[in-house]
Amino acid sequence: MKSSTYLLRPVPPVRAFLTASALCITGAVLIVLATDNAWHWIVTVLGVLLVTLGVALTVLGVIALYRLRVRAVFDATGYNIRSQRGQVDGTWIDVTRVTLSGPRLVIERREGEDHQVLTPMGDRDPLAEEMLQDMSHRLHNRYGL
Repeated sequence: MKSSTYLLRPVPPVRAFLTASALCITGAVLIVLATDNAWHWIVTVLGVLLVTLGVALTVLGVIALYRLRVRAVFDATGYNIRSQRGQVDGTWIDVTRVTLSGPRLVIERREGEDHQVLTPMGDRDPLAEEMLQDMSHRLHNRYGL
């Protein structure tokens, strides 16, 4: 059986990006008005602060998009899943069952601790469902069912 690679991505934080753009626009307008109308320097500082907050919020949103990704690689013998919580490796012979409940993918093992992976969109993500089906198919093939 060929190897499969899945990259689960979170939903972009649209609300954070809209808030960041509103902060930047408001701050820029305050800076322009304060310098053009010779307003008190506090208004200019407030504008700079708003622009800075908007840029910081945008950067944090982009970082969250990158860090919340989950990458899973399956082959005939086992699996390798990397997420923000670390890396999970195992072989199919040690796995008894896989389930996806909400954002939690649980790989139940014969011995030792079960592996739990938080997926960005959980069971609402069609790719996560496809990944779960692939894992189940590989388990069935491994046990000859």
